Amino acid sequence: PLLECPEVLLAALCRARPSWGPLHTSLLAPLLEAALASPRRAEALAVAWAGSRAAVLQGLVGVCEGGGASSEALGRVLGACNELGSGALPALLATASPRLALDLAAHAAQAQAFPLANWVRKRAAEGGDVF
Repeated sequence: PLLECPEVLLAALCRARPSWGPLHTSLLAPLLEAALASPRRAEALAVAWAGSRAAVLQGLVGVCEGGGASSEALGRVLGACNELGSGALPALLATASPRLALDLAAHAAQAQAFPLANWVRKRAAEGGDVF
């Protein structure tokens, strides 16, 4: 099923209540990564986002971390955020670790899709020394 219909599995996982704990967490990133490569990417993202925004955000963080925060992984994740709408990137940046959030924000700023300087000022003011 993972090779044939990852988007169906992702949609089911995002709609599962309650989450399955560690199994749920370990499946999110691989299913999301496979769905991002699917020709039905937009539909898979929309259905998963409608099922659980928190799960999709957690999965996108996992895709970035699993790809070693490579430029390719960051690009795929930012493309997914663009497809999900204007609220997805800020939500992802709030969910990600400070280092990953900074990498994502910088990558988005390179594509002129994000006001990096404003975001860094705001995040530094909110996070203080932690950021």
